[in-house]
Amino acid sequence: MTIDDESRQSSHSFSVGFSATAGRLSDAELAQVMKALTDPTPGLRSILPRVLRDEEIRRLAQTMSASGAAARIASELRRYLSAGWTIDREQGAPVDASELRRSLFRIATFNAGADLTERQIRTIIAA
Repeated sequence: MTIDDESRQSSHSFSVGFSATAGRLSDAELAQVMKALTDPTPGLRSILPRVLRDEEIRRLAQTMSASGAAARIASELRRYLSAGWTIDREQGAPVDASELRRSLFRIATFNAGADLTERQIRTIIAA
């Protein structure tokens, strides 16, 4: 069985994003994540990126005005996916990047480079 370039790129992007986020987790949180990654339960591995994405969106929203957080995140994510993501998905977010760009990188990584609507982000923040 061979791994095609798209699968290899997706795995690389996830690894880079996971590494960036794992450094911010407590030992207990990291242990839970590692357990989930090695758990043989079907579907669990596909849920983990979404959980990490949602957590990153909530963290980013806490740094913004509550009334406009979802709209701003949706706008910034759309802009990032059309420009910065093209380079960052290959190389990882630059070390000297702003906290916003690093957060957008993690969100994009955990969401496989897909966009999110303002409504989706508002639902994630409210959960």
